[in-house]
Amino acid sequence: MSPPAANNSSPRIPHQLSVRPGAASPAPGTATPVRGNGHPEAGPRASDASDKLNPERKLLILKIVFSILCVLDILHWAYMLRDDDVTSVKNTWRFYEALGTLDTAYLIARMFGDIFTGVLGLGAAMWTKKVALTIPCLVIQMIFIIIRMFVWPVRLVTGSWPEETSNENLLFVSCEFLLPGMWATLAGLIVYALKALLDFERLHGYVQPPMIVLTVKNDENDESVQIEIA
Repeated sequence: MSPPAANNSSPRIPHQLSVRPGAASPAPGTATPVRGNGHPEAGPRASDASDKLNPERKLLILKIVFSILCVLDILHWAYMLRDDDVTSVKNTWRFYEALGTLDTAYLIARMFGDIFTGVLGLGAAMWTKKVALTIPCLVIQMIFIIIRMFVWPVRLVTGSWPEETSNENLLFVSCEFLLPGMWATLAGLIVYALKALLDFERLHGYVQPPMIVLTVKNDENDESVQIEIA
């Protein structure tokens, strides 16, 4: 009679998988870095707390400038489109209507360009830290400037400048260069600030991939093994 077959079944080994941030706590016995004043260092951010213009504060300043520019741009368009029926002074929109449909189309395109590429585009770029969102504003606003740099000199040379031109009209003509220039400059500064901030975070370990912790546990002897995968 043959001996009974041996039990080849292995004990059940459950697996547990968890993900935790890449920054791990220091190992036991590791000395905590001490700053020059004798106090333990609280981390990279504490060491840069004395910097008045670190990348985070530069971005905060640009957010304030962005908010002010949004208000100025809104006031610019609101005053251009103000109701002039009750006054003898015509608004500047009628000045552009007298120039032709191309100038009116330019104003409409610039208005939507300010809204979508300036207010929404740069705002989303700063709050999401996506540099690519600043490119439409930078490109489109520069195109507006280049177009008007050719239009007005041609009108001066050909004598097609409007006869009735007020100081308000001249102010809004100058805004054709000032406001797009401010939007384009702000977009360039945001690109520089975001790149500096991302490099700063990588250098100090703020941006790290998550660490995967694989736990293998044996139910028979209550032993477990943890494997960390970066």
